[in-house]
Amino acid sequence: MVAHGGAEGLEMSRKFSGKIDLLLTDLVMEGMSGREIAKKLVLDRPSIQVMYMSGFAEKNVEKLPALPGSVFIQKPFTREALAEKIHEALSNPKELQRA
Repeated sequence: MVAHGGAEGLEMSRKFSGKIDLLLTDLVMEGMSGREIAKKLVLDRPSIQVMYMSGFAEKNVEKLPALPGSVFIQKPFTREALAEKIHEALSNPKELQRA
């Protein structure tokens, strides 16, 4: 599923009765940050894995809040790098801190 923003993504998730394995979200977005979306989605779907992406310089990304246990990929990335990170997130599920 593809959502155009956090509110739409949360609404889609609430209406979808099937399993959602992975949330891929940008850390910085207009309206609602990727971390805010993840925190809300994890409450509804505790088994979901979270993967963040960002185009910010690597040194600045470390300052951006992300859920501990999540996976991160730096933009720009290749399809291969994206596939590797998705595999990492789904193959080694980490317990996300819900706080």
